[in-house]
Amino acid sequence: FGMYFDEKGKLKNFKYTTETRYNQVGNLATQILHDLLTTRYNFSKIQLPETAVSVWGSHGYAEATVLCVIVHGAGAVRAGMWARKLLLNDSMESGTCLPWIENLLALKYGVLLLSPNDNVYHVPSKSLHCNKLGRPKAGQRQLQYQCYQPKDGGPPIPVPGGAQNRDKLVFMKGSETPQRHVLYCWENIIMATESFRRKSVFVACHSWGGVAVMSLLRHRKLGPRARDSICAVAFLDSVHRHPEPADLSRLLFVCSKRDGNEQRDEHRKGKTQTDVFLETKSKGWIKSNRPLDRSLRTGRYEQGTPYVSAGTNDHDRVPCFSRSSVLQFFKSHLDLDEKLDS
Repeated sequence: FGMYFDEKGKLKNFKYTTETRYNQVGNLATQILHDLLTTRYNFSKIQLPETAVSVWGSHGYAEATVLCVIVHGAGAVRAGMWARKLLLNDSMESGTCLPWIENLLALKYGVLLLSPNDNVYHVPSKSLHCNKLGRPKAGQRQLQYQCYQPKDGGPPIPVPGGAQNRDKLVFMKGSETPQRHVLYCWENIIMATESFRRKSVFVACHSWGGVAVMSLLRHRKLGPRARDSICAVAFLDSVHRHPEPADLSRLLFVCSKRDGNEQRDEHRKGKTQTDVFLETKSKGWIKSNRPLDRSLRTGRYEQGTPYVSAGTNDHDRVPCFSRSSVLQFFKSHLDLDEKLDS
């Protein structure tokens, strides 16, 4: 298309024309970003078991004494990005995780980039048959629509877009939603790392990534060990709510009781284990016109997690502006844990 990234990571000669062309350029930019992860930063693609979904890990991430897990938001964002809009219209500096990766690798941390938006395949056929990797098999027909039943007893994952898209989508096992993806990665990859054993896992989550991480922290089966092994969580303008809202919107932010999640007892006063974790091991940076790290204690930001300003009023730029503050927050919690251990 006559476009290229210059030495400063800016996409040159880019101009919006149509949505189709925009998505084509976005897909190419994603390929370039992933090539950089491999060639410049020595990352490798990690195949999740029994599914077609992959995540990206730094060299030796499994043996690293400290691991940082990065969970991006919803939409067209892919592993290694914070915002595709900024990647195309501004630069790699603001739209990707590359500056974060450079800082984390300099600290000798392992880095794991999750892929919570890899959820479905779009298939034109009206009848599907899935193999164990979640891909439809060519030439085979099965009239019953394939939708994976969650192993933890939750309800079947609904089809995005309604019934008219039912026969055009096939879900990837273990990654049917961003929430399921984080749970699957935790159980199949992160729990096998050295940093999990050492209880030195950091998590940075942006936007809807915060909802996915909260699903892990609240999970009745995985939550206790996750809260124990995670050293600190940074919520970057996350859209989760805690305590969960009482109206129907709570269904967006916390799974049902059948799904094996910690539930708040409405008839008993006191804090849940998730409440205690959020108060002691988490911090949130939210979009605000106030200077970076200015404490915010009003409205929905009064409960649980301490919140501060990210130094920008742009939701997509919050990870870029808050990076130095988040890394200092991580380091302070690691130093604190080392003192307690000694």
